[in-house]
Amino acid sequence: MRSIHEEVIGLLVLTMGPAAKPFLERQCKFHLGKPAANLTKADIPLLAKWVEIGVGLALGEEVGAKVGARLRAMA
Repeated sequence: MRSIHEEVIGLLVLTMGPAAKPFLERQCKFHLGKPAANLTKADIPLLAKWVEIGVGLALGEEVGAKVGARLRAMA
């Protein structure tokens, strides 16, 4: 069984490629105050908010919204 961390990385890789892992690590460290490896299902709603913002800034709001929605569906 895959961890939440692995599931989120798998989802982000589809859009961000190799940048997914460092991106997730930064989001978790600065916005959730924890390492990405310690993610839980309870973290998904807040993480989705920050991922949507971050991806939106890098790749456009539409892409950010889609990634955020996919992430929220994991909760």
